Amino acid sequence: MDKRTFRSMARKNRDAMNEKLRLEKSNLIFEQLIKLPLFQKSENLFIYLSFRSEVNTWKILDYALEQGKFVYAPITLTDEKKLLCCKVDDPKKQLQKDSYGILSPYFDKDRIVSSQLIDLVLVPGLAFDLEKHRMGYGGGYYDRFVTTLSSSATTLALAFEEQLYEKIPLDPYDMKADHILTEKRFF
Repeated sequence: MDKRTFRSMARKNRDAMNEKLRLEKSNLIFEQLIKLPLFQKSENLFIYLSFRSEVNTWKILDYALEQGKFVYAPITLTDEKKLLCCKVDDPKKQLQKDSYGILSPYFDKDRIVSSQLIDLVLVPGLAFDLEKHRMGYGGGYYDRFVTTLSSSATTLALAFEEQLYEKIPLDPYDMKADHILTEKRFF
């Protein structure tokens, strides 16, 4: 199956899960995440802001802020096909919908930081394989973003078990996550 067809199939599979089940599974992922030493030790956390049927990250964001972590979220620069790291202190006041309809921080140059500062990145995606390869949404934003991280940064993909496949179609530039966390396992 070609990548475009696979991506469409993976999106339909994830979207087919009912909202209640997605929230239950997201809560299980949250409970496991906060117990992981890599999360507990992280100080500068880059979190995608969940949208539609993705693993919900809003509880993670609130918890990280309560724990005194520095939290950053992506600002998408569509013309440059680039993600910026923007500090989020107050999600209720600092977010707006971007050109994709996804909540994103307001641009404020004083809150933009270098990706080199980030020590843990929570990564979204449509599909993952058992070797931790990731299939995103087709824009290549995260594939490019991870190349700008410090060598000590860790990438952790959050996924539902339904998003795991034995093998997914890949291009040479597609990122591989350091770890994947689902509602049932961490690898």
